[in-house]
Amino acid sequence: MQIFLLMGDVHVDPYPRIFRPVGGIPLVLHVLESLVLQEGDAVWLVVHRNVIEHFSLRALLEEQWPSHKVNLVPLDYSPVSIIETALVGLQQLGGHNRADRVLFVDTNYVARSDILSLCRSLPAKGDGVVVANVGEYSPAFSYVIEHESEEGAAMVTTMCDEKVASSTIFAGGLFVSDVQTCFDSFESVLKRFAPHSFGLVISDLLNRGRSLHALHVKTLFHPSSPSHCKDFISELEVSPPSSRQFALHVDSCHVFENPADAIKVLVNLNQSGHDTLLVPSVPKSACSKLPELASSEVQGVYVLPRNSIPQADVVVASHTISGNGLFYSDTLMDGLLAEEGDNKQSVFVDPRHFNEIIVNNNTVTKISAEKVLRGEVYFYQNIPADIKPNFPEYLGTAELSEK
Repeated sequence: MQIFLLMGDVHVDPYPRIFRPVGGIPLVLHVLESLVLQEGDAVWLVVHRNVIEHFSLRALLEEQWPSHKVNLVPLDYSPVSIIETALVGLQQLGGHNRADRVLFVDTNYVARSDILSLCRSLPAKGDGVVVANVGEYSPAFSYVIEHESEEGAAMVTTMCDEKVASSTIFAGGLFVSDVQTCFDSFESVLKRFAPHSFGLVISDLLNRGRSLHALHVKTLFHPSSPSHCKDFISELEVSPPSSRQFALHVDSCHVFENPADAIKVLVNLNQSGHDTLLVPSVPKSACSKLPELASSEVQGVYVLPRNSIPQADVVVASHTISGNGLFYSDTLMDGLLAEEGDNKQSVFVDPRHFNEIIVNNNTVTKISAEKVLRGEVYFYQNIPADIKPNFPEYLGTAELSEK
């Protein structure tokens, strides 16, 4: 069997998150190992040239995965979309006809229209076309399967489908062994809304008692997705008042042309009953003056110094479900592997990550998926004195605590 494996996340950063090393080995190896292959099966791995060079991927594959033939197809970076890049990869292979199965792997949210476009471009052959999203919005594929699969190719499935035969689903750079827990937890929420409706999903989680003490929306505020950001803001502004905190991280608030626009959003959030925790952005950012302006002009705004950010139990970020936390790095894995200075603190627990390893003052602790999903695991550290009254149940502590 010939399997075409496209590693996505091509437009995010020089080294896509799926390739972040775990114990020195790129996660791409874990993806390969999750496939059930027969002797003699071949995999066409389309991956970016600098990833191949950075990890010496060719030699690493020969050493770590010698039992199967892996054909590396290098891609150069370009500002095109994931789908366009996928098609470029297919063209470089001489079309999809050389593959019996196509596995599209991406670590970010992919719109339903993009999924369907990709499916239409890959006519089914052999086992059909397998499209797998292994990132923070994997449940969106379940939405497609139920509502729109007839518009796509012969088969649209997820990484946990038996045809991919994976006991592991990847989530933003970390692997999760309890696949069913992952999907059961969010399918019911996501099916009720369009997958891109971040605000509605968040409001629903809040209304169902989720312990979202800090809502982190870092990469939502990105010039490539202003409509997503605006949808999120407009939906959140009209969502029911909540006693929970809404934490607006302003490092990436490029969607705001000037601080005045952000101030207006903060005012609306406050009027809707949401407090806001602002983290100052990098000095040269367009929003670097926002916290100072906001705290003086808007009620319910609390400014947190970058070096004393409260650690939260559950973080909702990026495309509603993300693992960036406030580590100022692209992935949770970076934080887990951090070895220098103050970076080695606790990491945020995310509802998308299960049986997670939490690094807490050099102590490694495991927590169960059920406790995270029920909002029973909390951790706060270095909460500034003027912020503590807003967290009456969970004052700063140096240890991991469970309710």
